Amino acid sequence: MNISEKDIARLASFPEQNPNPVMEISFDGTITYSNLATKKYFPDLQDKGITHPVFSEIRNILTQSVTVDVENFKCEVIVDNYIFEQKLYSLKESNLLRIYCSDITKRKEMESRLNNLALFPEQHPNPVIEANIKTGGITYMNPGCEKRFPELSAQKTEHALFNEIKKKLDPKRDFQCEVSVDNSIFEQKIYFIPNSDLIRIYSNDITERILTQKSLSRL
Repeated sequence: MNISEKDIARLASFPEQNPNPVMEISFDGTITYSNLATKKYFPDLQDKGITHPVFSEIRNILTQSVTVDVENFKCEVIVDNYIFEQKLYSLKESNLLRIYCSDITKRKEMESRLNNLALFPEQHPNPVIEANIKTGGITYMNPGCEKRFPELSAQKTEHALFNEIKKKLDPKRDFQCEVSVDNSIFEQKIYFIPNSDLIRIYSNDITERILTQKSLSRL
């Protein structure tokens, strides 16, 4: 296939316009190319050369044979306050490695935030439940709920925790109520999960608070 000079120039502009770093290095560690984004992220790259932190994982590859298969190589490196995912391609005809670095800092921060948020119901001492209002099944119980109501998974929405909830499910709108279970009183907040038949229930044990209020009223 014949490629015109115009096509070559157009294709050559791709790495230059890439907002993420693109580099080429030889197997002896010489940097033969870096795009504009590389210069922006790593202004000290030319000074440090192959000792730069961006090559911390790749330096191991350079000690191996030129014929090593690096097409499936993928790693993550931290440089300053950025996290990069790196992918390598071997240009065997030129004895070069092409390195694509994707800035995944924001994605990693979001994943970390989501992981931290996911711990909240797990660590909550009061029952946290998700239930399907159509099937009556329990889709999630936190450890606090499993410890206090081990029979809930078998009884499902027939459990006493749902006595007041079932009376107020229509219309489909978030609400709160109180329910008595055995000798305890729970304040419940119910949230409908959008685009699903699920509700999330936070049950807060307010027994002591109610008893205190009654004692104060008698006084």
